[in-house]
Amino acid sequence: MKIFPRSLLTVSVILGLSAMSSSLLTPRVNSAENVNSTKSTEEILLSQGRVFCTVARIRTGQLAVRFNPGGESRAGLNNGNTVRLLDREGRWAYIRIVDGPTRQLNGVEGWVNSDYLDCWTQ
Repeated sequence: MKIFPRSLLTVSVILGLSAMSSSLLTPRVNSAENVNSTKSTEEILLSQGRVFCTVARIRTGQLAVRFNPGGESRAGLNNGNTVRLLDREGRWAYIRIVDGPTRQLNGVEGWVNSDYLDCWTQ
């Protein structure tokens, strides 16, 4: 999974694997915000709900949205659908569908393979 600044500047971050020095990715935290300084950039962005992703690179079928990592599928996503990244566990991403293949799926949460997500921060 890749994370890009919304302006799509040249800095890209793969969650868990930084393409740049980690010092370049350290968020500036206002001391009045009482934020634990040991939190990673990923944890802070996820807790703020600021990471969005587009489904990409699906060649056939759909990206399965699952009840559990590797578990039973509950829905499917197409290339170009948008999700909000809520959590990560290894290769698995816990997401909420923002703009799915149908309006009925918007708001549904579940686990997807993060290899098929291109993400950005807002």
